[in-house]
Amino acid sequence: MATAFKTKSVAERLGVNPTTVQRWIKYFKLDCEMNELGHYVLTEDTVHTLQVIHKQLSEGKKLKDVKLGGTKEPIRDKEMVASHVFNDRFGQILLHVDQLEKKLSEKADEVVEYQMLQHRQEIDDLADLLKKVDKRLQSLEHSISEKENQVVYLNNHKKPKGPKKKMFSNIFSFILK
Repeated sequence: MATAFKTKSVAERLGVNPTTVQRWIKYFKLDCEMNELGHYVLTEDTVHTLQVIHKQLSEGKKLKDVKLGGTKEPIRDKEMVASHVFNDRFGQILLHVDQLEKKLSEKADEVVEYQMLQHRQEIDDLADLLKKVDKRLQSLEHSISEKENQVVYLNNHKKPKGPKKKMFSNIFSFILK
């Protein structure tokens, strides 16, 4: 009995989406069986054919240009890389990551600075509004105190006696006696 593979496991092995594997099976009309749930059951030959398709697409060929010649040579999943090449590439990646972190930090600082300026502007606006409210309140208090003085004057119906009236009454007091 031949080994059977699921679409998902083949997709993970090839590094593609399972729907891509399904699309390739339909496009190239690969011979596959289906289980009781309607899922593809792939044989080793079908997996090898899918590897050939994947390799040709990775080389830049279009789907319509892929040729299924029937070569049975094994396809290596990953090529070996010399250690100095790996170290160089790893160093470049680390350098790139450092640059990205630096840019991210600068951007975060800019965002914080912008937010601080926005908060400062809001505080200034609130301080101006508070000054206006205070000035308006003082004006209203002054107006109310003037009104209170007028009310007191109207309630008394008497004018306050001034010192002149007493002075005249003292001068002419001898006439009344």
